[in-house]
Amino acid sequence: TSVTSGYDNLQLYELRNPDQMAAWESYIDAIGVKDFAVDCEWVGEYPEAPGAYLRTVQIAWSDNEACCVVLEDQNRTPFPGDPWSVLHRVLKHSAERKVRIIGHNFRADLPWLARYGLDLTEEFAVASTPELTATEGGFDTMIGVYSWQETHPLGLEVCTVQLLGLPRYDQPFADWIDSRRVELGLKKKQFPTIAGM
Repeated sequence: TSVTSGYDNLQLYELRNPDQMAAWESYIDAIGVKDFAVDCEWVGEYPEAPGAYLRTVQIAWSDNEACCVVLEDQNRTPFPGDPWSVLHRVLKHSAERKVRIIGHNFRADLPWLARYGLDLTEEFAVASTPELTATEGGFDTMIGVYSWQETHPLGLEVCTVQLLGLPRYDQPFADWIDSRRVELGLKKKQFPTIAGM
């Protein structure tokens, strides 16, 4: 499913079933992508916490294309089938290609993915030399911002606004959460949060 966004020329795809996952995998294979920015959204403080679960995995492979794999929707309806085998084939190294994983504070996402059998530690490992960092090895944008200006705020929302000039991406979602909570007559502590929202 393609979703219209507020940004020009941006294609966002929702992947909610095995057919969509297979089509996405075929597309990624056809265009030969090996660099992926990955982010996860979850419920719970840590993967082993009671009631904790991974909601979505978002993946971008260019400056204008990304997908969101919906593992459990807002009603806790699970993905119908196995999304992990496709994610494994796309995001792990293979004999034919080396994958590069990019994230923002990605060390927080790694244990959630590993809990579901997708260990991206090797794909996120740093390049063997500083010179290769531009084209090889994993990259954490939060660490990149810190090494550039250690007193700069490190949150993703602040970095996208101040360094890229993009509008605050999380505000419409935060507004939706507040309106949904009010609609259901729940207090803030009664409404489930997603990755700190």
